[in-house]
Amino acid sequence: MTKVVYNSCYGGFSLSEDASNALLERRPDLDMNPKYGHVPYDLSRDDADLVWVVEFFGVEKAGGRHAALAIQEMPDGIPFQVEEYDGNETVVVDFRKVCELASFALGSGYDEEAQTLLQRALDA
Repeated sequence: MTKVVYNSCYGGFSLSEDASNALLERRPDLDMNPKYGHVPYDLSRDDADLVWVVEFFGVEKAGGRHAALAIQEMPDGIPFQVEEYDGNETVVVDFRKVCELASFALGSGYDEEAQTLLQRALDA
């Protein structure tokens, strides 16, 4: 299963200063200010270092000032996206990408793989 970090309340996704510093220790390449905890938009929510930091501190201590972080598990290999409304996020299967992958698999003669992918996405 793939672990995905998201914000489960209105406000916005951010990390606490301690969690931000820990993430920067693991990922010094990130362009972020630990004081504010805003994670770069190009950092995937299933990033192993991000998930590690949130699990290490716990969702309550890892979250920033207006965040309530949570971790959702998604089946490996199933594309996902994080949808957001006023900072409140939901992790969902990206069915557009699933259909594109399944269509490619069917067109390439991989009927069984396409059926498996579609079934796993529907079960997620």
